[in-house]
Amino acid sequence: MALRRALTEVKHKAGGARQSFSLELWRQTPEVVVGRWAAPEDNPYGLAAGSFSWGVWPLGADATWAAYRIHEADGRLKSYRFDAVAKNKATAEGVVEFWDLLLDAKVKPSQSTGTAGATQWIVAFEDADEVKAAIEAGELTDTEQSCIARFRHALEFDLDATLARVDREIADAEFHESERTRDLDA
Repeated sequence: MALRRALTEVKHKAGGARQSFSLELWRQTPEVVVGRWAAPEDNPYGLAAGSFSWGVWPLGADATWAAYRIHEADGRLKSYRFDAVAKNKATAEGVVEFWDLLLDAKVKPSQSTGTAGATQWIVAFEDADEVKAAIEAGELTDTEQSCIARFRHALEFDLDATLARVDREIADAEFHESERTRDLDA
């Protein structure tokens, strides 16, 4: 069986701090990076062992988010999590960096369904007070504020398309990785 490739995710936080995370690299193209993380016992995120998260980082000048699709250990969808970003950048094979803009959002399926059985979603923005304080203190540029506004718009008014993009990128990564591992195992 083929080994998974390593992915290092580097999060640049406001104020210059950096965090690094180790994941499995499932796909890296000039347009997107897709990785997967499996939760070990006693992880710092409070996720059950065996649960997992997909990470999706669109690349390019118009990227305003990094997304995480979080699943229970049995594969059931738990939620999506989004970070507003100034940019995502693949700096090398197996390295993705993003510049965090404070605002996060959690997107969870509602207990009720909409018309024709469609899933209803609950969007909860987090850290809006930090964003407001950073704007008032002059710590966010006009360009960064524009990224935050486009991020909010994507989740408030274009949610279905945004979630579909995340899902499509993960499905593409699964397909291409299965092809890669099949070829390596042959």
